[in-house]
Amino acid sequence: MNIILKTIFILFFINSCNMTNSKKEETCSQSINSVINREWDKWNGLSKICSHKTIKEILEGGDVLSIGSLSNKTTDFRLYEHEDFSKIIAWFNEDETILISFEGPLEHYKLDKIIEVFGIPEKKFEPDVDFIPYATQLIYASKGITFFYKEHNRKIVKIAIYPPTTVDFYFNNLGATDRKRYFPRKNG
Repeated sequence: MNIILKTIFILFFINSCNMTNSKKEETCSQSINSVINREWDKWNGLSKICSHKTIKEILEGGDVLSIGSLSNKTTDFRLYEHEDFSKIIAWFNEDETILISFEGPLEHYKLDKIIEVFGIPEKKFEPDVDFIPYATQLIYASKGITFFYKEHNRKIVKIAIYPPTTVDFYFNNLGATDRKRYFPRKNG
């Protein structure tokens, strides 16, 4: 009898772990689809469990794992494609997605609507701090999302999603102040 109870407990535990991971993966899909479809009413940030496999179910590409620098740390990334974006980059710590950025032009994303839904940002980084020159960052770190927009025309040009965190963590670990680097050409 004791062995049967232990077996039932182990099976229950394994099943609950699988349900938890499945639910987190669903949240990952929901996060990506929220950005694509501009559905912010249920926004909870990017799931901490968001794998390449789940992203690949929604977006094209991502077949090549590359190495880059995010906040001056060597980090893996993959490039994905979707018809509504000029570039999508997912940054990984092993198979855990730590940040996904969607770049535009993002004509259908309205700054006034974003501010209406998300409220006053926790932090605002002024232009020329990121890869995108002259773009201001509206950081909602506790909600796991940052919007980049051009001051002169108020157009959103990039959206970064990540698991909810602090502004300091975003600033120090998720590329908030990364600048484009240029390397000399090699002759030959």
